[in-house]
Amino acid sequence: MSARLLQAGLAAALLAALAACTQDAKPPAPPAPSSSSSDPATTAPTTTLTQVPQRDAKLKVSIEQLRGGIKRKQWPALERVVSRPIARWIAGAYAGSYPRASYADAFTGWTSGARRLAKRDRRTTANSAVGKKLVELVVDKRVVKLYIFASRGRTGGATAQVNIAVTGENQGGSMHSYAVTGRLYLLRDASRWRIFGYDLVRREVKS
Repeated sequence: MSARLLQAGLAAALLAALAACTQDAKPPAPPAPSSSSSDPATTAPTTTLTQVPQRDAKLKVSIEQLRGGIKRKQWPALERVVSRPIARWIAGAYAGSYPRASYADAFTGWTSGARRLAKRDRRTTANSAVGKKLVELVVDKRVVKLYIFASRGRTGGATAQVNIAVTGENQGGSMHSYAVTGRLYLLRDASRWRIFGYDLVRREVKS
């Protein structure tokens, strides 16, 4: 018998066996009903910021680099004074009561030239892009890493790497999250530190 005829015979036998099994087999029982997470009756409602108010995250500041004769015991005091205008900016630009459209207090620790540019770019340097539409906002993260420049024990400038994340509740109850990251550039003006430049990016964060 040729290979082709042998394959045809085997195929016919398999079809007959399958037909017999199909006639003798009982229909499968219907699956038992089960609860679904998409069932409206079992889906938990979304908790909003107005229902459960949350506290803003604390400011976390760290000195990542400092050279030039500054002793280690001086770091905590230097950390506080350098971060002061940054803390004031974050509080005035993003935290606070909503809805609002004014962010005038955010740039009090900036030089006049930087303040003028920051006000122009307030959709990034402040919350003006969505501030009028929000009813509540919480600052989820505010992290600042400092790179301070000094020479012979005297500081002169610093770069601050910032990472800010916020979540706001719109007037319709939906949630809106975004982050602002980048760098601020600071200089020492007598005993004060001021922000004279920035390179910031605002990006949406999907929940």
